[in-house]
Amino acid sequence: MRNVHNRENRTLYVTAFGTGPYVCGMCDEPLDMLEVIHHVDEDRENNRLDNLMACHDLCHQRHHHVGLIHTEETKRRIRATLREKYESGERSKPDLAAEKNPFYGKSHSEETKKKISDAKRGVPTGRKPPGMTGMRHSEETKKRMSEAAKERWRIRKETDSNV
Repeated sequence: MRNVHNRENRTLYVTAFGTGPYVCGMCDEPLDMLEVIHHVDEDRENNRLDNLMACHDLCHQRHHHVGLIHTEETKRRIRATLREKYESGERSKPDLAAEKNPFYGKSHSEETKKKISDAKRGVPTGRKPPGMTGMRHSEETKKRMSEAAKERWRIRKETDSNV
């Protein structure tokens, strides 16, 4: 459904504002292409031109998901919607009973565990930086990073003392 809305909004936006060039309404940087149309008032049904804003996909994701904390009203609406879907049969409640899990009481063989481990090696998890998982910095690189950090602190101290 999301793609249908987005396609309609793109068509509406291009019809009203032409084929570009566009500027991201969130970061004011140029857009290479029309990536996402954002609804300023968060109402996807409100397609008034003053409510539509072109933006980068990443800016749009950050806007909607970083530090997202639902208000009590939003939580209430989500619960009500889910309740309606469960009651109508459109969505089934997850069955959390362990016995019904097809893997219940089983475990992976050592060979399978090794395959899973090998497949995950290099895949970022948690807070690890994506490019360095399973790798180590050389001593030379550590030294350069340390010097750069010391320089940043020196500049910060000078800046703070001048204020």
